[in-house]
Amino acid sequence: DGVSARELVRQYDQNPTWVSKASSATLLLGERRIAADASRESITITLPRADTAQMGARVIVKKMTPGNTVTIRSAAGFMIDGAASLVLKSQWAVVEVESDGTQWLVI
Repeated sequence: DGVSARELVRQYDQNPTWVSKASSATLLLGERRIAADASRESITITLPRADTAQMGARVIVKKMTPGNTVTIRSAAGFMIDGAASLVLKSQWAVVEVESDGTQWLVI
């Protein structure tokens, strides 16, 4: 959407708004803090392309509910610490990832 990486990082730092997801979704570039509700079914959260998000962009996903799983998947052709996806199984499990411009890294 034409937003620079610096602007996205500024928004991340200054806008601590959490977005709730109760079904599988592909994140928009501005969605940075995700409260994942898997109470009804297991869900998949797909990260934006690491090159589109640009270097330094961060996303936090926290599993808010017991039962089921939250799978965090990278957009096709990109990885998360060398894997296509990772899974949050426990309530309150959380992962933060950062783009290096070519892939997502767990930090």
